[in-house]
Amino acid sequence: MKRIWTVMMLLTACFYGSAVFGGECATCGGETDVDLGCTTCGAPALASCGEASCGEVSCCEASTTPWRQKHFCLFDVNGYVNAGGIFNTHGAQYNLNHVNSDNEMGLDGAYISMVRQAKTGCGTVDWGFGSDFMFGRDARFLSGYAGWDSDWTTGHRSSNFNNYETLDEANRAGYGFAMPQLYGEVSANYLTLKVGHFYTPMGYESARADERFFYTLGRDFEVTPITHSGALVTWDRINNVEVSGGYVIGENNTFDEEYNEHLFLGMIRAKLNPLADAKYSVLMGDGAVQGYRGHQFRQSFVLKSQLTDRLETAFVFSNGSFDATEEQAGPVSLDGNASSGYSIGGNIADLMSLCRSDNLKYMTFGGHAYYKLNECWKTGFRMEWQKGTTETANYIDESLEAIDIAVGANWNPCGNDNLVLRPELRYDRVTTLVFGKTFADSKDQLSLGGDIMYRF
Repeated sequence: MKRIWTVMMLLTACFYGSAVFGGECATCGGETDVDLGCTTCGAPALASCGEASCGEVSCCEASTTPWRQKHFCLFDVNGYVNAGGIFNTHGAQYNLNHVNSDNEMGLDGAYISMVRQAKTGCGTVDWGFGSDFMFGRDARFLSGYAGWDSDWTTGHRSSNFNNYETLDEANRAGYGFAMPQLYGEVSANYLTLKVGHFYTPMGYESARADERFFYTLGRDFEVTPITHSGALVTWDRINNVEVSGGYVIGENNTFDEEYNEHLFLGMIRAKLNPLADAKYSVLMGDGAVQGYRGHQFRQSFVLKSQLTDRLETAFVFSNGSFDATEEQAGPVSLDGNASSGYSIGGNIADLMSLCRSDNLKYMTFGGHAYYKLNECWKTGFRMEWQKGTTETANYIDESLEAIDIAVGANWNPCGNDNLVLRPELRYDRVTTLVFGKTFADSKDQLSLGGDIMYRF
């Protein structure tokens, strides 16, 4: 751990030193050089067309470019601040997963990211890195299960806190810190090697609030990892095709290999035509789920289409299985994002926890559609169906089916792309009694909420 902090301090000093004292920046040669990050270093400013320098965006580009990250000589900085709340018909706390559904407003995240992407190409050798840090109620979802940021606050879902039934509601809704990404990468020709702690390439909806349309997250996100720790190699030699593969120590784990997980992570992404692209990803190997060791398998398929200038859609399919081989102390979650030990919203982890199964299978289908009304308004629709089945050692089968339907909007006041309001209405139905205020007495629930977010 001391070595990691030492490296971080040296890198930070190097990066900030280059940005402040000039480094090896060159003078801008014209409008096309803006995208290459050329220049005289300084605070971001708005320049006339063709005269932008490092950290600047020309007036002609700014008029058509939405919210943008800040450019420095060695890295880019971006992030967001969002606050919101979700209120349900039961007036209950924690009746939804992956959102602070506590019928209260609060700061969900103050998020900042520093990134330098390693360039690829014939004869190219480059380097890059990524470091993300956040504070807010969402920290308990973005932190790891063991080590690193898992113990920075009692609001986290780590094995020391959120995986126990005795955790009181004040701690479970607490604010905390998280560091969902810390990695380095090097590239040579068309190959890039990324090593460290990084976001998963699997799934559709992003854990970052500024990279998704809805305030809440769908059920496919519940069975999709958020982060991995390990090494990932990416090859992008063929036009419009990207292939990745590597080794990771489970999902949502940090640098401490507490659960002895060893898995393969793979992904292939292809741009089918100018209006559509597809992505397939897979995770398989020896994992740990809800206190069991065993073989874990997940796969995900996403197809995105831009049907018109205003209408875009996405189709999502995922399925997976877990075959337990031995029991181990210390709870872990198949739904790598929700805490185990208590039921919130009737998810796959609840099914696993209640049945103590030796075998689990699940699948999810989802559809998303977004329509741009004008420069200020965009509407969205999401519908998902999910089913999970388990088989215990006593051959007692259990199953759970759930749907979620959400409608919402994104409003940019006065056409300001940096500021967005996201109202949302959501309906959930599960085949078991999971919703209620003091005890589970309902199979469905209606929720209304949203947030306000500033992106930079």
